[in-house]
Amino acid sequence: MPLDMTVGVLMFLSAVSFAELLRSPSPRRRLGAAVLFGLANLAKFTALVLVPFFAVLALVQVVRERRRRALLSLATTRLGGLTVFAAGYGFEAKSINEAFGDERYHV
Repeated sequence: MPLDMTVGVLMFLSAVSFAELLRSPSPRRRLGAAVLFGLANLAKFTALVLVPFFAVLALVQVVRERRRRALLSLATTRLGGLTVFAAGYGFEAKSINEAFGDERYHV
């Protein structure tokens, strides 16, 4: 139960921060949106539902403004979130065999 509440709060904060970034872009908001997106995905993979949600928000903003600035915000949020996610795992890359030690999975 606490994990679900944590990911729920992080997803909500991530969505609000991304919406604020689209409304008024700044480097601080861009960093905040990326960090919250990465933390939400670190908490639970259910937060991947934010990927299409952010894409829809950005596309709506592109249509409203008739400018592609929102796509830059989308890209930087995703890349920054991926960086936070990778940092959470210590930038470690292992094969499935190394990770689980199961001989059925050969590289």
